[in-house]
Amino acid sequence: MNRWWILALVGLAFGCVSNEKMIAAAANGETGTVLEAVDDGADLTFRSRAPGGRGDTALSAAARNGHRNTVEALLRKGVKPGDQPEAIVAAAEGGHDSVAQLLLDNGASPNALLPSEVAGGEVRSPLGMASLNGHR
Repeated sequence: MNRWWILALVGLAFGCVSNEKMIAAAANGETGTVLEAVDDGADLTFRSRAPGGRGDTALSAAARNGHRNTVEALLRKGVKPGDQPEAIVAAAEGGHDSVAQLLLDNGASPNALLPSEVAGGEVRSPLGMASLNGHR
């Protein structure tokens, strides 16, 4: 049995596959797939462990790519934007104003700071990331 099968089996045992599937679907705006994963027990606070990833949650993955409908669905499922500061930073970084406002309206802080372990050793804020990327 090769190592990928072993990793897949371990992932299934610990629920990682449905969590990673949910995050990938959120990043692509596949709201139905996200909701199916949640209904199947995916963890809404899970951070992606995919190689080369950013440690996204489903909320931050959807916000980063401006998928408002997916963000709304996650909020309806009980995700708290105030507990996931990376989501507001990701929305601001991408210039997704309506998503950022939705997150703010639902408890995200405009002064949120990403912890350095999430931000690759840097501390990032919504305003800092928006201006860095030329968004107002």
